[in-house]
Amino acid sequence: VYYMINTIFFWTLGTYLIRKDGGDNSKLFSLASLKKILSAPPFMAFLIGIFLLFTGIKVPYIIEDTLSRIAGCATPLSMVFIGSIIRSVPLKEYKLNKDFVMVFVSRFLISPLVMTALCLVAPIPVLMKQTFFLMSCMPVMTQCGIMSKEYEADYKFASLMVASTTAACML
Repeated sequence: VYYMINTIFFWTLGTYLIRKDGGDNSKLFSLASLKKILSAPPFMAFLIGIFLLFTGIKVPYIIEDTLSRIAGCATPLSMVFIGSIIRSVPLKEYKLNKDFVMVFVSRFLISPLVMTALCLVAPIPVLMKQTFFLMSCMPVMTQCGIMSKEYEADYKFASLMVASTTAACML
């Protein structure tokens, strides 16, 4: 459930905001935005997966196994991309500024507090509440750096935030 909501928000509102940061002036609810959302392979895979789940269509094992292996490479490859971006940024560009602080406050304070409040009022099982809370404390999604580069937004900052919040989570 969390993954579904997170996927929908990232590939709609999230990528819209990244595109807007990159200078794209299309509206959120426009044909151009819809085309960009529907052309995103992860979002399309998500929609196809939902369709297959609800229709009960079984995917042959060889296709399922192959797609699973490809999916398993996505995050490591994203981290290699982000590492290459961070390596190319001069050390003087790494500054502790208000944007950096706001990302950390949002990811590690505001998001968990909002999720805690939602979980307190939602009549859902304890394990689901714990999972939602844990997921709300996770680092910035690796896709943020890649999509920022794709849409010519501030991909250096996005990549730095992915790496920084990932390191903070490990600590």
